[in-house]
Amino acid sequence: MTSIFIKGCKEQLHWLCYNLQLLEKHWLDWGKTEVIVKLDPDCEEPIREWGVKGVRYIYEKPWPDTYMHALWSKAIADRYCTGDPIMLLDCDTFLMQPSSLGNFMMENKIALQYFPWEMERDAGQQLARVLWPRVFRESTGLELPCDYMVTRPWIFWRSTYAGARSLIENHKNLPFDQAVYSEAPFDWRNYPNHPFKFCDLEALGYYAANHETGRYWVVDYRDHMLGDDRFIDMWSHTPFTPALQKRLDVTLASP
Repeated sequence: MTSIFIKGCKEQLHWLCYNLQLLEKHWLDWGKTEVIVKLDPDCEEPIREWGVKGVRYIYEKPWPDTYMHALWSKAIADRYCTGDPIMLLDCDTFLMQPSSLGNFMMENKIALQYFPWEMERDAGQQLARVLWPRVFRESTGLELPCDYMVTRPWIFWRSTYAGARSLIENHKNLPFDQAVYSEAPFDWRNYPNHPFKFCDLEALGYYAANHETGRYWVVDYRDHMLGDDRFIDMWSHTPFTPALQKRLDVTLASP
């Protein structure tokens, strides 16, 4: 059984509502998939009337550093989920066409796509090139050879989650939860300067590519762009506009 894990907050509920409806519509194995959504306690009342079936909601008070709490939550998705593999999604990531796990695998291996650091990049990717190798080095003591945080969805075998956490535990000589806990208030406007304790997806990608090579199909994203047209990001830090809602409503209403 596959599990899907999503971490969200109250400000993202508009996106999450459509995310779940589109998954229910387009994920071909929806009835056989475990769907876990972890939210802050103030989300419980607003979603009480949502009609999406087959979703289990977990409520937990976030850390003062809400961003690091979200990354930590995804890095321990195997504590909440029973399936294997586990797919990670953000609230603002939408499945736009019928799909199944097979669309994101090659030769019975999960596709793990990456960008070389030396490739020409846009502004957001240039920030990633400066930020995440430093954060990864500080959290694991290792060099990040490429960018694994390049495409959606992020799918990893259960064993990869514990393995990725061990990279940080071994370097910090602390249990994972203690090693990454943060009380620094998060502000999107100060994103490049936030004191990140680790990066969930880079740690997961690194461990998968270097320690579980037989279980992943590791490939340069530019060579295949596998599944790239199936999930799209709509960026929940931007306004949820009537135009966006109309686009999603049209997709939901289509055959």
